[in-house]
Amino acid sequence: MIELPEVLKFIQQRRGESFVFTTMGSAREWSKGDVQDRDFMYIPSSMGQLPALAMGFAMAQPTQRVIAVNGDGCMLMNLGSLVTISAQSPQNLVLCVVNNGEYEVTGHQPTVAHSSRRTSNSISFSEIAKGAGWRSSTSVSTIAELTACEEILFHNNGPHFIEFMVKPMAGDVAPRSPGPAPARARALRELGLALQQS
Repeated sequence: MIELPEVLKFIQQRRGESFVFTTMGSAREWSKGDVQDRDFMYIPSSMGQLPALAMGFAMAQPTQRVIAVNGDGCMLMNLGSLVTISAQSPQNLVLCVVNNGEYEVTGHQPTVAHSSRRTSNSISFSEIAKGAGWRSSTSVSTIAELTACEEILFHNNGPHFIEFMVKPMAGDVAPRSPGPAPARARALRELGLALQQS
């Protein structure tokens, strides 16, 4: 499996003008890199909301690439969003799920999708997305596989779903808010409005 910082660095180095939404563990690690005005690090009081937020933004800004980096625990909180997004079919949206098999930021509890809690067949978020009707859905566990997804991540019409199989992080992994959420949301909205008017 690959490391979460490797995945995020790959996106940061190639994202161009894409808007990038991150949450929980991915937001924590994203903030350590090259943060831009087009980034929204979403650290809410409840999990599962990022896919709907990214879908709404992608639909409001159809000419802008939107990449959302969700956690596996967060995805489990809102699997229904996979069907909603595929039905709306925003071509500019890529939803990524960082799958480390645990609720990392709340204490490393294994998710129901973790291999230690499975009683039969393995659980695959990419297969769930495929069944929900996404244009493409894939799972990535090596740098070579990640590199092969570059066109899907940054260029091809979607919506696309990518599951990143990553190692859990160690140490203090609680996310830190990058500042007051209302002010950051207003700034993102103003940037979106400016792009629509240009």
